[in-house]
Amino acid sequence: MKKALINYESLKKTGLWYIERYAASTQSLRRVLRRKVAKAGHQDALDASQIDDWINSIVNRFTEIGLLNDYLVAQNFCESLIRQGNSISRMRLKLSQKGFENTTINQVVETIEHENENVDIKAALNLARRKRLGPYRTGAREVRREHRQQDLKIMGRAGFSYSISQQVIDGMSPENEE
Repeated sequence: MKKALINYESLKKTGLWYIERYAASTQSLRRVLRRKVAKAGHQDALDASQIDDWINSIVNRFTEIGLLNDYLVAQNFCESLIRQGNSISRMRLKLSQKGFENTTINQVVETIEHENENVDIKAALNLARRKRLGPYRTGAREVRREHRQQDLKIMGRAGFSYSISQQVIDGMSPENEE
């Protein structure tokens, strides 16, 4: 099998291909480019610092011209996480795991908290609705009471504080969510 030639232009084309298809962060693009070099099998023949310089140059260039924007990618990811029912603390963790810098994480979380009042409560309600917890559980009030502790544990594992979990599980009903 013929090995692909790795050079600056081939890495640049790979980067363009990737960001055309995916909402990419700088960290995810770096991983894709490094994986491309590893797959080609030329990392022994090429100088590692040369490859790193190429990758940094490509990422910096794409950021300068606006093809990469970590802030927007992180913000879209967070909005999706809220809809799924993830707490602010869980969002911070997932952003960190995705390789976003702390400054970007802090900016995105501050923006989301500023734009959306009671973000954690909205996210907790989304989780309760998705998992059919508390007021969304089918059955009589007795069934809700029987599963109260279990529902609170699920909310706690999702990263919500006890007071928010209790407020959603005990106090709210689907009719008066607003």
